[in-house]
Amino acid sequence: AVSVEVAGGGLPLDGGTNSTSSGVSTPTPRAYPISSSYLHPLHNLAQKRSGDFEDLEHDRWLDDDGSPAIGGDEADVGDWNERFQAIVERISTFGPNTPVKDKLSCNLALIGLAQDFLYSAKAYGKIIISEVYLDDAKKTIKPVLIGGVAGGSKYLVHNILFKFALDHQGLYGNDDAAAAKVAGHELRGLQAYANCDIPGLCFPLMALVDYRGFRLIAISYLPLGSRTLVYGSSDGGQNIARSHPRMNRMMQRASAILNIKPHACGLDPSRRKLLWSAADIEGHKGRDGRMYLVDFSRTFPCETVERHIPGANLTRLLRPEFVKSYAKPLCSDAYSMFTDTTHNAEIDEATNHVREVVVPDFAGVLFDQIETTVGGVWNFRLTEAIHSRGINVRYLGLLYSHVARLPHSETQCACKAILLVEMFARVIKNSLRKRLRHRMKKLKLPLEDPYTQLVTDYLNVVFGTSLKSERYWAAVLLPEAQVKFSGLDLRRSLARLDGAPVTSS
Repeated sequence: AVSVEVAGGGLPLDGGTNSTSSGVSTPTPRAYPISSSYLHPLHNLAQKRSGDFEDLEHDRWLDDDGSPAIGGDEADVGDWNERFQAIVERISTFGPNTPVKDKLSCNLALIGLAQDFLYSAKAYGKIIISEVYLDDAKKTIKPVLIGGVAGGSKYLVHNILFKFALDHQGLYGNDDAAAAKVAGHELRGLQAYANCDIPGLCFPLMALVDYRGFRLIAISYLPLGSRTLVYGSSDGGQNIARSHPRMNRMMQRASAILNIKPHACGLDPSRRKLLWSAADIEGHKGRDGRMYLVDFSRTFPCETVERHIPGANLTRLLRPEFVKSYAKPLCSDAYSMFTDTTHNAEIDEATNHVREVVVPDFAGVLFDQIETTVGGVWNFRLTEAIHSRGINVRYLGLLYSHVARLPHSETQCACKAILLVEMFARVIKNSLRKRLRHRMKKLKLPLEDPYTQLVTDYLNVVFGTSLKSERYWAAVLLPEAQVKFSGLDLRRSLARLDGAPVTSS
């Protein structure tokens, strides 16, 4: 299967990394990223108000056949960025007196754009991933030289730039799962900036395509280049730009909204400049005159760095929800070479606050939420619940240890069970993805049956009752879970998981 997350963000022409998101949750959508989760509510809204469309005039937002236009008669269907920005700019003009039919027609244009981009990202992404180990000359979609060799091969097809989320340079200890996690940070970073809703600040479209163990970043091609940079750094902090007053004001405003601490940035202490974000977030004045923001993977600060984890300052970030609600602004460049070490102490305090206050407090909240969940414990959305409190998934083990200290009851057993299921599901997912990548590297050819068989065989071992399954759980899954979710003796915890059975209606 192909798993895709879509939003509204992007990548500079020189090959930086990006993401996006969207907020179309009301009849008048926010002006940025597009997430497929917003599509159904808008369709339902359109159906409920279908009478409003009977007398719609054929203006620039509706084609002659009554379908949503893409942003103007002269717009190119494949120019994702122009289509997206045209819709965003149209939405920005809406006010309290804007007719509902205009809002609905623009929403439908946004839905059409999201569906088109999603379809293209899936179709091309599947081909690129399937042929990843073929010689370049034999590939259907051939790599292009954009932004140098850093980050591996890149592919450009129909104005979508594709890039593998792999640890090519060993930044994360040759851990491709960590590289995929950083790609997820890109998406969250763009979502955060987009949700600041700052007029005039533009973003590209982005999708994350997961297929056969690989993660591919798909980004709309932007009208940017090496001479369009006006904010941040495109060379790893050697040079810091801060040359455009309007971009500076927008970043200062976003900093206040996201609770990001302004700080002096740059590898050379004598040439550092004050920025309101991570040093390597890039602000550009595009060739079309628009102000674009790209490269969002380090939008939020890291937690206290554990030196034995390669690239921990890039992978183990604090949740956006926690940073925004914390008592003081935090520095996105703490524990990096982009700024001095004076900011690290505040990061240590924040990390301790998560571990010693936020997580323990949520244990009781989780108990109450599961107890009142309609339809049974397995209808409870665990990750959404912990993320809303600013808790990272990596703290599930710590959360489990606090839940285990609550008075024994059926609800407490349900809490422990759902936490264990989530932890092991993530370990199993990463293991399966790794096996798929290894099989692709071995076979090299774009086949189908070998991977179907691999998934079937692996899941039979995971969910089987044979001696082989028991040994796999004891020798592989349990140790990996204990490493991934530190602070918990899972062998002892599983032995104690008794009491009333967990049921679901």
